[in-house]
Amino acid sequence: MQTKPVSQNKSDLIILGLGLIGTSLAVSMQNQGLQIKILEHHFSEATLVLQKDMRFITVSYVSYQILHTLGV
Repeated sequence: MQTKPVSQNKSDLIILGLGLIGTSLAVSMQNQGLQIKILEHHFSEATLVLQKDMRFITVSYVSYQILHTLGV
């Protein structure tokens, strides 16, 4: 039986995905003094520079208030 080595890198918070929720969580936790890791399957520098996401979303008023408080 083969086993994979366990990483000794420690994180206080691991965020899976940089969608609306993952990004909101990352922004809200950025100044909390935590070790945060973000795992995104489709993330690349080229994606950030070349691709614009033109989808529309509907946000409830409570969600709007949270995002507004975060400065998003």
